[in-house]
Amino acid sequence: MSAAQDAFNGRPISLDHAGEGALAGNLFGGLAGRIGTGTANDLSSSAKGRLGEAMGDVRSTINGQRRVWAPKSRDYIAEDDYWYPDARGGSTRFEDKFGYGAELSPNQARAQVVLGPGLKLYHFTPDDIGGLVSVPATAASSQAVNGNARDLPR
Repeated sequence: MSAAQDAFNGRPISLDHAGEGALAGNLFGGLAGRIGTGTANDLSSSAKGRLGEAMGDVRSTINGQRRVWAPKSRDYIAEDDYWYPDARGGSTRFEDKFGYGAELSPNQARAQVVLGPGLKLYHFTPDDIGGLVSVPATAASSQAVNGNARDLPR
């Protein structure tokens, strides 16, 4: 990142600063990633469920799939069989899971078979959280190490 910033700003590229930035970025980004992964993994089951639904909402938005906000309600698979999808969007149903061992319930699995492509299943793990927090930590630590050093006379 340091070398790219130097190049974009018309400064000579400093391999020393680039190396320092990369080292700091890898160290702090990796540490933040491990903390994020561990924290997410230690959440209660209900908190993991809420986190999975929030991440599913973001994923749907990124994919251009609009979810309609409404309280969860029954969605009938067959005459007496039903399930509660996490969200709906037109004819699409969304099911969001979070955790390494997250599995579909029997009725969710039946809904997946019956709905086919009409059911969007998003499964996230604590590693996804670790990856999300490591990116800004990597960039910030690299910038912090080299932020003012590049402005000093050489």
